[in-house]
Amino acid sequence: MDTEGIKLIIGMLAGAGLLFIISYFAQANQEWWRKNGVRTRGVVMRNTFHLGRISVARPVVRFTTQEGKVIEAEDTRGTAMATPRFSVGRVIEVAYNGANPYEFVILSSSDVLA
Repeated sequence: MDTEGIKLIIGMLAGAGLLFIISYFAQANQEWWRKNGVRTRGVVMRNTFHLGRISVARPVVRFTTQEGKVIEAEDTRGTAMATPRFSVGRVIEVAYNGANPYEFVILSSSDVLA
């Protein structure tokens, strides 16, 4: 095998390793929220579009805390997509920080059954 082929294989292995590490930490973060966050259901109210070098859509979610406070905020922690990930009106599961409910993550990837 020539040098270029070896470099290509090394580059591909390095890329695969990096993707594995990113995936591992994303999963660990999601597990932390599942264990430590206050879980509730929320509704996607709208999607906001951020135009720039890379244009993305982020969902705005409304949920009620255990104390009865209604929170409506944009999901800034989840993966931003070029097209909306969730349709308006979709019921989803969220986990929020009890000390600061505006700090939350979306746990579900599809509708939560009522």
